[in-house]
Amino acid sequence: MPRLPRLHLKSPIRRASAHKSDELAMSRGQIIVLFAASLMVFIGIMGIAIDVSYAWVNEMRIQKAADAAALAGAVYLPDEPGTATTQGKGSATQNGYTDGVSGVTVSAAQNASNHEQMDVSITAPVPTFFMRAFGINSLTATRVAHAQFHLPVPMGSPLNVFGDPTALDLQGQPLNFWAAINGPCTDKQQGDPYATKYYTSNYTSSSSPANCSTYTTPSNSEYKAPSTGDDGAYDYAIKVLTAGTLSIDLYDPEYCSRADQNTDTGETELQANSQFSTVFDLYAPSGTPYDLTDDTLLTTQSYPGGNPSQTGTATDDPAKACSSHYVSLLSGGNWTNGKVKGKWINYATISASVGTYRLNIQTTPVSGKPADASNNFSIRATSSSGTQPQVYAGLAGSQSAMSIYNNVMSGSAYVYLAKINSTFAGKTMEVDLFDPGEVNGDAFMSFLMPNGATWTPVTFNWRDAGITLGSGGTLHTGATSLQTSNGSPLFDGHWVVVTIKVPPTYTATNDGWWKIYYNMSAAAHDRTTWRVRIIDSPVHLVG
Repeated sequence: MPRLPRLHLKSPIRRASAHKSDELAMSRGQIIVLFAASLMVFIGIMGIAIDVSYAWVNEMRIQKAADAAALAGAVYLPDEPGTATTQGKGSATQNGYTDGVSGVTVSAAQNASNHEQMDVSITAPVPTFFMRAFGINSLTATRVAHAQFHLPVPMGSPLNVFGDPTALDLQGQPLNFWAAINGPCTDKQQGDPYATKYYTSNYTSSSSPANCSTYTTPSNSEYKAPSTGDDGAYDYAIKVLTAGTLSIDLYDPEYCSRADQNTDTGETELQANSQFSTVFDLYAPSGTPYDLTDDTLLTTQSYPGGNPSQTGTATDDPAKACSSHYVSLLSGGNWTNGKVKGKWINYATISASVGTYRLNIQTTPVSGKPADASNNFSIRATSSSGTQPQVYAGLAGSQSAMSIYNNVMSGSAYVYLAKINSTFAGKTMEVDLFDPGEVNGDAFMSFLMPNGATWTPVTFNWRDAGITLGSGGTLHTGATSLQTSNGSPLFDGHWVVVTIKVPPTYTATNDGWWKIYYNMSAAAHDRTTWRVRIIDSPVHLVG
């Protein structure tokens, strides 16, 4: 049987294997291409991310610089917008952004509608790294900041006089009080928490006291002694609105006892032969209103008072003797019905720039004499040109207080409380009253908010904080009036803390001045001290 020839066929498996090898080789080439392309994309994304991150970091730096510039400039507002702009831009430079240099633009200005607000804008180029491959060499970043600075709340008067009961307010009503300060050895319970050394004091008349040495304790922990950094006692602001010659006059700046509390300033001694000096220190405007230690003293004057043999300055007595008990020293025309009558005298006349001058007032004892009485006086400022200055209580430091004496006859009386700007809408106002509203009958006090052309009583909360201002005391809510006397004082030597919610819709009509309304059934001989503050940070950023 013939044999068939053997066929030599290639294995199909080998052919498939070789083909797969070829495909793998081709795939490897494609992956390299795709990887290379993807790598370029990844590098581009990473480059963009790095550039964006770098831009974000720089924008944060710009924002911090803008915030710092706004805060630096705001502390000079509202009175010195030019200085505020200079200081704001200076702060931006310190943080690496100078206006007009390397493409940087810095804008710093007082807000047109809110003069307590500083607006800052910084625009600066941010260099790129990887974006340069796409022709983008830099990004532009702009950040803005707004800061507000709240000075201590002005109290007592929108006028150029503080403490003259006969002066008329903007509505034609009398101011109804004298400015006041007590001698250092007067009992704190007499209405002065800051100028008096003791809460209770027992003078030993048989001895000769030297600087209150025979007065008993307890001492007054709220006493602000002279030369303690913020000078002690009280400060008053003299706000000069137009540069020119400034004259500061004082009405009866020395302690000079009257025949009774209804006569003139109403100064009456609590211990026989009381004597102390009242010191007035005038300081130049300062760029650091919350730091009193660097203020520049312009002039000082000490007025001795209470001793008929000493030379005084304030009374209408040719011999300048200071006591209503020595009427033989007075001559015709210098006294009325046997009673001493005070007068205005010039304290200082200076060339003044625009700004707020600080007038600090303190009392010092005289060796060997009791210093147990109240000195009541007035302050007046006039300018030779332009708008007249404003004189009010309320400056930085422990003395941001309004210390007054009210000798109003029975009936009703209005007293300026404080100027609350519209920027405080929605905030809480705290009013601290020491030893308030002492009259011989019933007395009620309410708080009036400016509302259009009139004033509206507000609802408030209050508590009796005790003899030292603190957080204690039972809270009474929803009050519309506060009774301070029912024939006897209800808060003798105590602090009363009142809190008032300023409405969110508050618009500060009547220039924002709030008032206190007294309703009394008897004459008031009320020696008291007030403080007003807004519960808010003095300088802060706003949205």
